[in-house]
Amino acid sequence: MKTAELLAGIASKVGAPVVRGILERYLGGTAAELGMSVIDAIAQKADVPPAELPSVDEKTLGKAVRAVEEDAPELIVATLEHHRLAAELMKEEMDKGPLWTWAWRPGGM
Repeated sequence: MKTAELLAGIASKVGAPVVRGILERYLGGTAAELGMSVIDAIAQKADVPPAELPSVDEKTLGKAVRAVEEDAPELIVATLEHHRLAAELMKEEMDKGPLWTWAWRPGGM
């Protein structure tokens, strides 16, 4: 069983619908970072590396998932803010102004 499936099952058992929904919907694709952030947060609460989550007992995982469920809104907001800032940075990089103001640097390298 994959780590995400295991954790989604635990989330269902302990009544953590936000965590379960994130793990079921946002692993893979463009929103994978959010799903991975949830797995990392659960591992941190369980005090193990993410790769060791499948070997953690169900009671400990349940406590960790519940703790992350309480933090889920902040985690989602932080991830979305990260994406917003990354998009803003990319836009700034693409909108550098006239060629002569920035082309000298790559040309000089």
